[in-house]
Amino acid sequence: MKFQNRETELKELERIRKLCEISTHFTILTGRRRVGKTELVKKLCENEEHLYFFIGRKKISLLLEELSEIARTRIEIFPTILKFDEWLEFLLNNVSNNTVIFFDEFQNFKYVDESIFSEFQKVLDRNIDKVQVHVIAAGSHITLMNKIFSDSKEPLFGRATEKYVLKPLLFKNVAKMLVEIGVTSIEDQVRWYTVFGGIPKYYVAAQEQGLYGSDIFSALKLLLFREFAKQNKFLLYTLDDIERCLG
Repeated sequence: MKFQNRETELKELERIRKLCEISTHFTILTGRRRVGKTELVKKLCENEEHLYFFIGRKKISLLLEELSEIARTRIEIFPTILKFDEWLEFLLNNVSNNTVIFFDEFQNFKYVDESIFSEFQKVLDRNIDKVQVHVIAAGSHITLMNKIFSDSKEPLFGRATEKYVLKPLLFKNVAKMLVEIGVTSIEDQVRWYTVFGGIPKYYVAAQEQGLYGSDIFSALKLLLFREFAKQNKFLLYTLDDIERCLG
């Protein structure tokens, strides 16, 4: 499925990338789950040097081992490092200039070791004018991300050079995605948008599940209500309730 819209966001992130020719920039990207944060950054990095780190909730030793393996795809000799501040210091000083360093689900560091935020702050302060990279921290837990970066008592308060909230897609953009899966009538497109809104992940899932030309009720049965489908917390109604609402 084609990447839709986000031209404004991409232009802004590209502007920041050019600024990284002078000094390091630290961008914060938040937004609800499945809104497309990861895909946006991947699109930005299509033709750029980059490192993608997903922050899982695991022991610090295991996480650093995993992150180091990823780093070795860009830094041939990356030693085994057991402390996060030393790991980040080595990374920043050994990647190529203008590299995008993307930490996905950044707030999960809280569950790994909360002291990482202080270590991140100290390393960033030491290197922000010494190296030229673009650090991007994305997170789906908006409340926690706001606390990490907007609470004056937190170590990373005031450290972000840019902050963006990624909003859901507009109907006109979703309509283009629906055309790709054979949903062409405006009535059917409105029904899909009424249920799934501007969250691109659901339309991608519909394509992956072979729902070409399907009506919204068939999509709901397959994506949400069949026995093995994952239940989505935002969906508070039964299929009959939705059918009555949509007519």
